[in-house]
Amino acid sequence: MNHLLDQLLEELSVADDDDVMREAVGGYLTGIGFAGFLFTAYGDNQAHVMCSCGQDLMLRYRRDEFHVIDPISRQARSSWLPVIWDVRDYLVRSTGKQAKLFEITLEHGYERGISVPVRGPFAGFDSFVGLSRHTER
Repeated sequence: MNHLLDQLLEELSVADDDDVMREAVGGYLTGIGFAGFLFTAYGDNQAHVMCSCGQDLMLRYRRDEFHVIDPISRQARSSWLPVIWDVRDYLVRSTGKQAKLFEITLEHGYERGISVPVRGPFAGFDSFVGLSRHTER
């Protein structure tokens, strides 16, 4: 098995709080080329969020309720398959608030990512998202 994955699994097995888990997952994703991660757990009509990147982007995402209109999130919630996405692909076919979401995402330096749907107890939905910084211009 991959050394980085072995290390992640070992660190997660002893993680006793959110900060330890955030560091373990963030370190693993950095090692495989992602800038950070976002984990969203939906429940009680709320989204509970843990992330290691883009705190200001995440605050804006929640404040402006982008989770309600985000087609990537919608696709991940309705599928068992990962959603591999490029913001520019969504931007060219979006208008209004969706277009604003993707413009802001690019402004914060995120271009591509993968959203992996995770099903919780009682078919609840959680979403794990790895974000990748765009290349330098």
